Amino acid sequence: VLEEALSWADACLIGGNTLRLHGSTCLIHAVDLLEQRRRDGRSLQPTAVVVSRSGGFDPQLRFFDQPLERWLLTPAPVPAPAVEGFTRQLPLVDWSAALASLAAVVGPRLLLLGGAALAAQLVGVAQGSRALRQQGLDEGISTRMLIYAGILIRDGVDPRASCEMTLTRALTDDPDLLAALRHLVDAHFP
Repeated sequence: VLEEALSWADACLIGGNTLRLHGSTCLIHAVDLLEQRRRDGRSLQPTAVVVSRSGGFDPQLRFFDQPLERWLLTPAPVPAPAVEGFTRQLPLVDWSAALASLAAVVGPRLLLLGGAALAAQLVGVAQGSRALRQQGLDEGISTRMLIYAGILIRDGVDPRASCEMTLTRALTDDPDLLAALRHLVDAHFP
């Protein structure tokens, strides 16, 4: 199923932490899928677009030896040595513009690989907040609040700052509960 999704895609968005953790990306190996891409006049592998704040990657990662085109999508320009191994660097000012730019250059079919670590961190903060209800917090962090935090992080806001804006200060102004919520954020976003 993954190879079929890859064969459909024009490009794959890969989280920087996912790449650091796995060291490579998924490739199409099935001969029939590769042949179909060739017949369609497409590259054998979809373009790998890595989304990263820092752009810093170990040049020894297997990813840099894989037979595919590699692009880097970052909120700020990254110095040249850090982008070695990428054929193109794109700005991530906001997701709407970035996705429109990608669609115009590589095509509209994008596949997302990764992102589970950020979701797990946000859910961990929410679960911890619900435990604070026994200590005076009226309600825990809701799914909607997590989505707002995720949107800010996606748009380039520091994870701790986005949690402060959308999770901790939105729930309470009590100094002790604020300190406990901030401790949860610090524990999940070291």
